Amino acid sequence: MSTELRFVWKEAVDPDGDKLTYILEYSIDQETWTTVGASQGIKSTGYADGSKTLTPETKYYWRVTSWDMFGEKSNPSETFSFTTGSAAAGTWTDGEARLYQDNTNGSSDAFTLIVTGDGFTADDMAPGGAWEKASSRAIEGLFNYVEPYKTYRSYMRIWRVGAVSNESGVSEKTGGTTTPCDILKDTKFGTMRDKNSAWCGLYDDTYPGQPGKKIDDVWAFIQASIPEYTADPSKLNNCAIAVLMNTPNYNGTVNYYISSKRTIGFICLSPGATGTQQGFENVFVHEIGGHAIGHLADEYTRAGATFSDKDKIQQTLEWQARGWYQNVDLSGTKEGCPWHFFFTAPEYATYYSAVGLYEGARSADKGIWRPENTSCMQYNNFYFNGPSRYAIVKQLKESAGETINWKDFVNKDYDRANANTGTRAEQIVPYNFLPLPEPTIIDK
Repeated sequence: MSTELRFVWKEAVDPDGDKLTYILEYSIDQETWTTVGASQGIKSTGYADGSKTLTPETKYYWRVTSWDMFGEKSNPSETFSFTTGSAAAGTWTDGEARLYQDNTNGSSDAFTLIVTGDGFTADDMAPGGAWEKASSRAIEGLFNYVEPYKTYRSYMRIWRVGAVSNESGVSEKTGGTTTPCDILKDTKFGTMRDKNSAWCGLYDDTYPGQPGKKIDDVWAFIQASIPEYTADPSKLNNCAIAVLMNTPNYNGTVNYYISSKRTIGFICLSPGATGTQQGFENVFVHEIGGHAIGHLADEYTRAGATFSDKDKIQQTLEWQARGWYQNVDLSGTKEGCPWHFFFTAPEYATYYSAVGLYEGARSADKGIWRPENTSCMQYNNFYFNGPSRYAIVKQLKESAGETINWKDFVNKDYDRANANTGTRAEQIVPYNFLPLPEPTIIDK
């Protein structure tokens, strides 16, 4: 077992249907227990702290108590145990895949997120090192801070794959697709970032003066690293890859594959404070939680811009026909928008009165509408609007072979207006806020 401080458990069921949080306890002797979540509870079915490691070659015991929003607690679960491995055994090797968590919702299939990195050297791959800290922080950021991922953690399977680079950092350039890099780094995937925009990642082809690698190289590496994908590459079609780029800059991009429906995102280790527009976890939630998993559109607005480009309009309609971009509308009517069923639901007045038609999205302020006046896809905040949460849950359930049910969605939608556990808040946008780029579409 790894020496990482990380636990995952099955979701408990409250007889009254109340939202549950959890208290985790772990010990090496079952007499003195370290407790996590005693004051406010752990919001999802897992806990990790990438800044800490467990003692090597030591037996640990652990148990979990569930806790509803009214203060009622269950009895502790049965006590589980595991023994950590040696410190040396925990060092990551190139291409080594480790299951971070399996889905615990009971289904055989699940949406799979694969996290790997670029610009992390051998020195970064030690237990508790830079790679483990960054990857744990990204994954737990998705589950700790935002619904519906806090509630639906059990629906996701997550792998981490070590990727060792010869040099730390990433290549840098200024300008468009074919622009040569002025800083070249020898990294595993050859990722780049644009110093004049928030773009980062790779292209579908190679160009002179750049590292000479492309997106397909990442997919080939992942396929070779995880045995089930080596045996059956088609299983990658229900996956998203997140490549963490080891550079402290505000950049992020996602690529959609039209035919296979795969997604791949690139996220730099943005140095902003957690909870701000340029916080690392905020960028990860926007790019991976919003785009790569939820297939949501950007809701950024730009004064004086009208959404009138015929190609972008047709593109939006085509993607919506695939079930994507369900958080933007081109009709401007409650009857014709993708979230029309919210307005006729019995719970609308009680829970979802904030849902409406707000003009402005996809970097325009006219001719396109969004569901609420604030959302992660607009401000990078830790809040997805109601229709966006619905779209994410629908994706997770379909990947598990389930059909979304409105009543069940409402009952477990803990960011609805009066659920007492919400994270909705108005955002103050800094005058120099730089929107992240829209997803790139790859016709494969």
